Amino acid sequence: MSFLDYLNNELSNENIEHHLFLIDFNPSKKVVHAFFEGKTDESFYGTAIRNMLDDDYELKTYICGKKDSVLYHYREIGHKTSIIQPLLFFIDKDIDNIIPVDVVRAETIYETTLYAIENYIVNSTSLEQVWAEIFRQTSGTSVSLKLKELFEIAHNEYNTIALELMSWVLYQRRKGGVRLNLDCIKTTDLFSIDENLKLTKLFTKEELYNYLSVKTKVTTSPEDFLGIESCKHELSKFEIKEISRGHNEMDFFIEFVKVLKEVSSSVSAVNIKAHVEINSANVIDIMGPRIRPHDSLASFLTKHIGSIEEPMMVERRTA
Repeated sequence: MSFLDYLNNELSNENIEHHLFLIDFNPSKKVVHAFFEGKTDESFYGTAIRNMLDDDYELKTYICGKKDSVLYHYREIGHKTSIIQPLLFFIDKDIDNIIPVDVVRAETIYETTLYAIENYIVNSTSLEQVWAEIFRQTSGTSVSLKLKELFEIAHNEYNTIALELMSWVLYQRRKGGVRLNLDCIKTTDLFSIDENLKLTKLFTKEELYNYLSVKTKVTTSPEDFLGIESCKHELSKFEIKEISRGHNEMDFFIEFVKVLKEVSSSVSAVNIKAHVEINSANVIDIMGPRIRPHDSLASFLTKHIGSIEEPMMVERRTA
């Protein structure tokens, strides 16, 4: 069998994750099993997990496709977890806690404290990292500090759009009782960023509702406006990253970097070039491993991975 045939044969089975797990499961092996929603999740979680593993441990990851599938796998095989061979499940919080939607919770399930993994990445520190490590410019200079300031101003302006967007989403989720297709929303339709890195909204509130209705094929009438405003008041009580859809916030980050690249390429004093093209397909792969794990994630991994060797040492001493 050629290597190409081997890849085709093996990768055609990647969606039957729990069957693959059961076929290969051996409780005596030194393995950490991690179940993720999507393919980019390992870029976010993988480095943190690997950095905690002893050299004689193996990491096996499973891409489940979506949140519900991760939880399905937990219900099917989660009971097989052990101290020596933990089964860990990773999901985004979304706004399920606000709608509310019942979600399975357990010690071996890590749920983001923010809306999604993207929300941990989008901040001025990440922007400074891009400037230093992708554009290869120095950190801590007046320029990098100015960029952080401009990013924070634009980000705050974007957050006002996110609040309006998510107020509409929350209202429609409660009204219709089903998940909306938000992937059809092109975030950059909602704002523009000029050469001074200033963000400008492109819609009034009513125009935004109309845009969202057209894109998602969900009707919004003037009679709904009061309900949407009520949802906005409710969401305003949360920290914005807890309710701002991560995919859209990441689109803002990518657009800001894109405009920064265009502007900086025209600088005549020095040659400034982005050595990696950041886009929606690779941004989590690039930025995910660069950020420090959130305290909640660090605690989760320490609990389930950092103490792996302790029971084994006790067992050997007892023997």
